[in-house]
Amino acid sequence: MMTRRESREAWLAALAAAFAVVAWELLLELVVAPSGVQQTGRIASALAVDAVVALALARVAVALSPWATGRSLRDSPIALSAALGTLAFALLLVPGALLRAKAAALFPAFGPVTGEVDAFGPAPVARTSWLCSAALRSAAAPGLATEAVAALKAALLFQLAAFPGFCLGLALARRRIPRPLALASGTLLAAGAVAAVWPARSPVATARASVCPTGVRARSFDVSAVAVDLALNRYGDRDPAAALYVPDDSLAELRERERLPLEQRASTGLHRDVLQPLVLRAAAGECLTVKFTNRLPSGNVAFDVDGLAWAAHGEDGSALGPDAAAGPGTAVRYDIRVPDTLEAERAYLVHDAGSERVEHGLFGALVVEPRGATWREVDTGAPLRGSSWEAIVEAPAGAFREFVLFHHTIAGTPALNGRSEPARQRFLAEGANDALLFSSYTHGDPATPVLRSYLGEPTKLRVLHAGTSGPHVFDLRGSATRWENRTKVGPPLVAFGLSQHPPLGHAMWLRSDSQALDPAASFEAEMDCGAGGCQRGAGDLLLRCRIAGHAEAGEWGLWRIYDTLQPDLLPLPDAVPPPAPVTSAGLAGLFVEGRRLVPAARLRNPRRERSIEAFVEAQLPPRGAPLDRDDATTWDWSLAETPEGPVYLGEPDGPGGARPPILFNPRNGRYAWPLFRPHPGQRPPFSGNGHTPAPWLGEWADESRPDGVCPLLSLVRQGYRKRRVYSVSTAHGELLGGDRTPESAMARASAAAQRRYQRAPRDAVVLPAQVLDCLDVLYANDDRGTHERPDLDTHFVRSDPQASDGIAAGFSFSQHAEPYRAAGQVLAHGTAAGDTAVELSHVRGLRPGVFLAVGLGEGRCPEDEESAPPGAPPRDAERCTEIRRIARIDDRTLTLDAPLRHPHRAGEFAGVEFVRFLWYANGEYGLPLVRDPRTGLSSAVRARAP
Repeated sequence: MMTRRESREAWLAALAAAFAVVAWELLLELVVAPSGVQQTGRIASALAVDAVVALALARVAVALSPWATGRSLRDSPIALSAALGTLAFALLLVPGALLRAKAAALFPAFGPVTGEVDAFGPAPVARTSWLCSAALRSAAAPGLATEAVAALKAALLFQLAAFPGFCLGLALARRRIPRPLALASGTLLAAGAVAAVWPARSPVATARASVCPTGVRARSFDVSAVAVDLALNRYGDRDPAAALYVPDDSLAELRERERLPLEQRASTGLHRDVLQPLVLRAAAGECLTVKFTNRLPSGNVAFDVDGLAWAAHGEDGSALGPDAAAGPGTAVRYDIRVPDTLEAERAYLVHDAGSERVEHGLFGALVVEPRGATWREVDTGAPLRGSSWEAIVEAPAGAFREFVLFHHTIAGTPALNGRSEPARQRFLAEGANDALLFSSYTHGDPATPVLRSYLGEPTKLRVLHAGTSGPHVFDLRGSATRWENRTKVGPPLVAFGLSQHPPLGHAMWLRSDSQALDPAASFEAEMDCGAGGCQRGAGDLLLRCRIAGHAEAGEWGLWRIYDTLQPDLLPLPDAVPPPAPVTSAGLAGLFVEGRRLVPAARLRNPRRERSIEAFVEAQLPPRGAPLDRDDATTWDWSLAETPEGPVYLGEPDGPGGARPPILFNPRNGRYAWPLFRPHPGQRPPFSGNGHTPAPWLGEWADESRPDGVCPLLSLVRQGYRKRRVYSVSTAHGELLGGDRTPESAMARASAAAQRRYQRAPRDAVVLPAQVLDCLDVLYANDDRGTHERPDLDTHFVRSDPQASDGIAAGFSFSQHAEPYRAAGQVLAHGTAAGDTAVELSHVRGLRPGVFLAVGLGEGRCPEDEESAPPGAPPRDAERCTEIRRIARIDDRTLTLDAPLRHPHRAGEFAGVEFVRFLWYANGEYGLPLVRDPRTGLSSAVRARAP
C-alpha cells in the first residue's frame, strides 16, 4: 500500500512518461509524414486519446515497480524504478493497443488517422492501433495476431521516450516540484482531453487553409463522379453499375459514347477513349485545386488522394474534415499540395472512401512529374490539359514517354484500365487456340491498353493496383525488356547505362521484368535502353497480370514498338525522329551490309549490288495463300512491277479486299513494323528464311549489323563463348537427345513421366549456358494425343521478340508448333549425306517454297563442317534435324534446295511444324525461366559466369 507521498510521486512519474510518449509520438508523425503539419486538427483527438491511455498504463506500470523490487517506491533508486516502470509499461502497451483498436472500431470519433505515410515506404496505410506506430498492419490482413505484433513493435519504439519520462517525473517528485508546475501539467492534459471531444473545425480550417501557400503554381480541374454503363470490350461484356471520375468538359462526349451500341463503345487499344480511369498530372512543388461534383444518384462520394496532403472545403467555403465527401448533386473543393522533392515523382491513387464503388471503376491517379516538367498529347503535341493515361513529358533532364496502367477487377472481372479482353470471348468469336490468345493477327488488337512508342525512346510506366483486395503481378514480356530496382535518391546503382553488353559480375537483383502489387500499391518502371528493351527490336510485347488465370480472364495488353513514323504518334521533341516508311521501290540505292540495292532488272555487279527482290523476299515468309486457318507455312503477298521499281504488296484485307503495300524502313531496309494486319480466325505465318528466330534483328551481330542477336567474336570476346545448340520437345518436358550434358540428363523421361504429364508438376528442363553464350533452340511439339499447345516463356535473355519471345503477341510471327506426329509424314526410305531428294509417306499440306524439317525429334548428330559465318562462337553440338526449302514436288518425292548433311533412317518424321529460337545470355540476371503458363511445363536457361 503506497503512502500519500508515494502515490503523488507515482502519478507525477506516470504523467511525465505519458507526456513524453505523446510528444515522441507527435515527433514521429511530423518526421515520418510531414503532411501532418497541415493536419494538426485531424490528429489532435487521436493524440489526446493516446495520452489518456498512456497515462493509465504508466500509472499501473509505476505501481508494479515496488512489487518487482520488494522495496517501496520512495526507497528505490530512480534509474531502477524508471527501468522497471518502462518495462512494465511496454508489456502493458500490447493489451492496451488491442483495446485501443477495439474502442476505435466502436467509437469512430476516436478512430485511427488514415492516409498518412508509413515509415517504411510511400504506400498509404491505415493506422489501427497507436497513431504513429512504425510497424503497421495492412488493411487487407486484419486479425488479432497482426494487431498484437504491431502493438509489440510500437511498445519497443515507445520505450525510447518512456524511460526518460519516468526518470524526469521521479526526479522532479523527489525534489518537491513547485505546485505551479504540477498545475500547468494538469492543465495541459485537461486541454488535450477537451481537444478529443471539441469540434475540430476551427483547427482544421486554420491548418488546411495553408495547404497551398501563396506563390506556388496551382492547377485547377473540374471533375465529377458519374454513373456509367461501362463496356469492357467489343464482345458485349459490361458493368451496368460502373462509376467513373470524369473531367466535366468530357461529360457530353461520355454520354454520346454511351448512346452507341454496346459492341462499339469500347475502342481498340484504349488511347483517347473517354471511358477510362481518370489520370491527372502535376509537377513537383505545385498545388492542385479539384472542384469535385457528385453526379451519382445516391450516396456520398469522396476524392481521396493517397499519400498527399489535402484540404477539403464545402460549397460555402467552410473547411471539412478528413472524411470530406460530396452528397448527391453537391460539390467539394479539394486543395492538394504536391511536395517539392525528388521522391514525390510517382503515381498516387485517387479513390472513393468506400470499396464498393472502387470495385466498379471509381478510381484514378494523380501523377507527379519532375519539377518544371510539361506534358503533351501523344498524337497532336498540344498541351495536355485533361485526363489521359499516355503522355509525352518534357522534363528538365530530358523528355520521356509515359503510360499509366491500373491493375484491378471490375464487377469481379480481372481488368486493365477499365477494360477486359477475356480468352472466352476471343475463342467464341474466332476459334479456340490458346497459343493465339494474344495474337492481333488472329483476333485483332484488344480493347485493353495498347502502348505505342518509337524504338529506343526513354519510357516510364506508372503501374498501380487500383483494387481493394487481392494481389496482382505486373509482368512485361520481351526477353531483354526490364527495369532497374532502385530508389530515386542518389545515382543509379549500375554504371553501364544503355549498354547492350553489360559487364559481368553485377548484382542480379538490380533488374526485374515483373512486379508484385498489393492493394493501393504504386511503382514506376523506367525501361532499360528505352522502348523496345536492350535487344533494340521493333515488335509487339505482351504485358499482363501473372496471377494464375488473370490474363486469360482479360487482364492483359500490348506494347507496340515502331521503327518508322506513324501519322497519329508524335516522336519525343528532343529525339531524332524515325524515318517515314517507304515501299520496296523506295529502297533503290540503299546500301545494306556493303552492297547497294537495285531492281533485279538493273543488277550488274553482284559483288557490290543486290537485287531488291532477293533482299525483300529473304525477309518475308514463303509466298502463297494458306491452305486452311491453321496453315502457317506461307503468307499471301504479291509483287507489282512499277516504273519506280518492284512494289511488294501484303495479303488482301479480307476476301476480295485491296492489297496494302508492304512498307520498309529507308535507313536499314527492314520491313516496317507491324508487317501484318488483322485476319480474323487465321493463324499467323511462321517467319521466313527457314523459320528464322530473328527476322527483324538478324541472327548474327557484326560491325555492319550491330543489333543482331548473337554477336560475333569480333564484337564480344569476353570469356570462352559458345553457341549452345538444343532440340527441345514439349511432350514431357525432356530434351530430345538429352544425354549431352549432366543437367539435361536430370530431365530425361522416366517411367513416371507419363503420370507427371497428366496435370502433375513436371521436372524443369535445364538448358545450361554461360554468360555471353548464344542458345540456338529448335522447338517441336512431340505431343501424342492431347493437342495442347505450350509456348516458351523466356526472361532476361536477349532475342528478337517478333519470333523468339515464345508466344505470338500482337502481330508477331507464329511461335508455337502443332504436334508433328499428327501429320504422319515420315521418310519412306532412308537417305544418305549429300542427298537432295527425299520420299515421304505423303505430301499433304506441302508446297514448293515452304520450309521442311527432316528428322524431327532426332536430337544430336555428329558434328560436321561449320555453317555459321566466319567469326561466330563455336557450337557445342549439331542437331540431326535439318531444315531445307522444298524446291519441287514430284508425286511423293521432294527436291530440296540444298543437300542433306547427315544420313536419315526410314520412318523418321519430316514436317513443317517447328519453331526456332535464338537467345543471347548477355548478363547474369539469375535464372531465366522457360515456362508455359497454361500447362505448367517449365524449364530454364541457366546463365553461369564463365
